Amino acid sequence: MMLEPFERPVYDRPPFPKTLLAEGEEVDTPWLDVTYPVGTRQAHHHPETGTPTVRVDFRLSSDQVAQLKKGVLALTNDDPSFARLSAQDALAATLAVVITEAAPDAPAIRTVTTHINFRGVADVAPTSAGNALVQAVAHLPESSASTDIPTLALSIRRSLLSSRDTTTLGKLLVKTSARFAEAARNTHYTDFSSAPGALNINSTRPYNWTSAHFGYPGQARFFHTCSDAPRYVKMFTPNPTRQADGSWRDWAGGAEVMFYIEPRYRGPFIKAFEAKVYALGVQGEVEWMESVEITEVPDNTAWYDIPRTILSKVANSFNYRAQ
Repeated sequence: MMLEPFERPVYDRPPFPKTLLAEGEEVDTPWLDVTYPVGTRQAHHHPETGTPTVRVDFRLSSDQVAQLKKGVLALTNDDPSFARLSAQDALAATLAVVITEAAPDAPAIRTVTTHINFRGVADVAPTSAGNALVQAVAHLPESSASTDIPTLALSIRRSLLSSRDTTTLGKLLVKTSARFAEAARNTHYTDFSSAPGALNINSTRPYNWTSAHFGYPGQARFFHTCSDAPRYVKMFTPNPTRQADGSWRDWAGGAEVMFYIEPRYRGPFIKAFEAKVYALGVQGEVEWMESVEITEVPDNTAWYDIPRTILSKVANSFNYRAQ
């Protein structure tokens, strides 16, 4: 089979002048505040540096996601200012509040940062060059309790809308590019882990990964990576899953949420999350994924050197193994 020759695309430069750099310092960018030397183990800037974390991974169906959003909106008493809340806003805010409740001895989460894609937004061309590691920052108002899900969800929505403003986005991109360049010159990495009292959302739910099915429509599944730093959250549309009768379940419109947390908080989080979403009107069981500890891979092992048995174990733990 002959493949079509690949023509390298030509990317456009984002249309923002370097003169915005001085103004960019006004923009809140907590993900740029901490760097660490290349070749060293990442020193996450959370209170328990070096403490092992455990994975939390669960799925909600499309109906459950819709029910969660409806339940959060019901708490607003039909206040029109909440009308633009998305399902992801509601889910992210609920997640932050429940983590706070499950970890009473840790700082309450009052800041949520969300990775955004700047290409095709405002004056930026869809073919713009650059890495989309830019985030919108939402702070819960000081007058609001850390358990206020609707207000936190609204803060998240407003941060995302603000990031689509041409001026704000320009400041973000110019400042981020300058800080990345500075870190590279100093041979440093940027620490993307969440600071105390913060939650970092990296969501790809809008993208239909499984549309690239490689000849297996409704069956293709993708492995999603996630930082093991506490409170760094990946959200995505769940992979299709094979049922006991051999059929495949399509999770379109649903959400899989994966993050790491200190071991002592995992059990309390699961109980508190189920109680919270059921109180908000979510029906049916929350599907929790098993966590598998991989100890057979030596440090500094390249991914392509990992034995097939371990790859199979990892894939099976996520219920992603081809069958």
